[in-house]
Amino acid sequence: MARNCADDCIKQSFRYEKTRWDESYIELDIKEGDLVYVSRVHFRNISSNPKFRESFIGSFLILRLVGMNAV
Repeated sequence: MARNCADDCIKQSFRYEKTRWDESYIELDIKEGDLVYVSRVHFRNISSNPKFRESFIGSFLILRLVGMNAV
């Protein structure tokens, strides 16, 4: 009984999270030759004051597409 309840809760939670993800996910249409900017949110190795850093760097030319999420 408890296992069935736990399974139902997990399935309900999974459906909810998938719905939330699908609402906010934007599929990018990037092609070779496009110019793109890169977010600096995850760049921690730059020692300047974050207040004065620019949010994005670029523009970078897409030379080759490697996969769905990598260029």
